[in-house]
Amino acid sequence: MNEKKLSLKWLPLAWAAPLLTTLTLRAIFPALSINSRSIALTLGISDMFIFSLLVYKLWTLAVVVALYCLLRRKGITLADIGLKGSLSLKVVGYAVLGVAVAFFIYPLIQAFVKVLGGSMYWAGPEKAVPVSLATTLDLLLVFSLSVVLAPLLEEILFRGYVLNVFLQKRCKTFIALLLSAFVFASIHYAFGPGLMLYIFFWTFIPSLLYLKFKSLYPAMLMHSLNNLLAYIILPLLWG
Repeated sequence: MNEKKLSLKWLPLAWAAPLLTTLTLRAIFPALSINSRSIALTLGISDMFIFSLLVYKLWTLAVVVALYCLLRRKGITLADIGLKGSLSLKVVGYAVLGVAVAFFIYPLIQAFVKVLGGSMYWAGPEKAVPVSLATTLDLLLVFSLSVVLAPLLEEILFRGYVLNVFLQKRCKTFIALLLSAFVFASIHYAFGPGLMLYIFFWTFIPSLLYLKFKSLYPAMLMHSLNNLLAYIILPLLWG
């Protein structure tokens, strides 16, 4: 991809989906007298977090489609930014190891944030499990959105584009990792300060998997398994 450079001008796309989600839920819907909770209940969604997640993933899909169109205009394919290769037992092993590392560092960050007098979520420590899976529809939606769709879209956007664009701008690898981690952590502003700090460090895991294997698939697998644990397994066990 030497002659097909990614453009730094596209970087605002990284923040587009969360900002548009906030704008939709906090400004557009109220201005139109649309009640988000009523829509969620009409759709059969019992948890407003799941409804917000649905809106966010729809906007993320739109952003990735826009990125794809921009890439095509420059003659860059998704394979050029990492959507290539295949999964192997080695890749699966590294992905599982990545999830284990992420699971290990969470309580460390949580303890550090607590020492500072903060919390992981804006809603407080009671939000340690981010979602309530009260119905089968809730379960299916969270699985589809967080375990299937999120890893696919976010790895294309944040590892395939954001990390690569910093690397192409002749940043040292560690600086590129730092910058991309900051970007990915910052888009999670709606969750809380502690979780943003955790995600900053978490981001290094899929980024390093991408750099090691020159493919987005290991990062996607790790991301998917991580979300399966965080959004499905733990809420079912604790909720």
